[in-house]
Amino acid sequence: IVITECNMYRDVLGKALAGKNSAVLYLAGNDTERDIVPPSDDGRLHLCYLGSINSLIDIQMISSLIMSFTALKPVVLHVIGDGEAKRDLLGAAESSGACVEFHGKIFDDARKKQIFDLCSFGLNVMKESVCVGLTMKSIDYFEAGLPVINTIKGDTWDLVKEHGIGLNIRQKSIPQAAKFITSVSAEKVMSIKQATRKVYDDLFSGTAFSKKMEDIFGDMLK
Repeated sequence: IVITECNMYRDVLGKALAGKNSAVLYLAGNDTERDIVPPSDDGRLHLCYLGSINSLIDIQMISSLIMSFTALKPVVLHVIGDGEAKRDLLGAAESSGACVEFHGKIFDDARKKQIFDLCSFGLNVMKESVCVGLTMKSIDYFEAGLPVINTIKGDTWDLVKEHGIGLNIRQKSIPQAAKFITSVSAEKVMSIKQATRKVYDDLFSGTAFSKKMEDIFGDMLK
């Protein structure tokens, strides 16, 4: 059996899988307890960028998003991570009107949770040319119950659309996205956060991983 980490990669393999048994097994985190709390109510929109700050992320798209958001509501961008494009990202975000809080690399889960809990959405924005269906940062966002503003195609796009755990965006949809994200009620954000955490529990927890493995090998033995 051929096991891929996402449906998108199985589709990319295409004819190479002809006649072979195949299954998708998502990368997983741990079984964790997580209290989902309302985001900051200080009158500003708190967003998070998590992960490596490299050439794969679409800084221009992030800049356009922030510019549209700040025209309607003050924005705070929390950045957890580091990388060669750090100055580009921070500079673009500040130039677009965001108050940027750069936290650097954080490996302490409790500290990351404090930052995630302040935020309404996590940025999951990569360049159009990047062929990826699921990122590790997505799983971290889901574990935190943090909905995503997403451009990643394949599995992530489908999860956001099917479960309502954020907003899929394209360049042309930024104005509509900005209106929704800056006006959504605290109650609605909490509902989306809870749905996001449920997706983690159902698909990306340690229990979900073990169950999927049992299903895969059980089918092989039939």
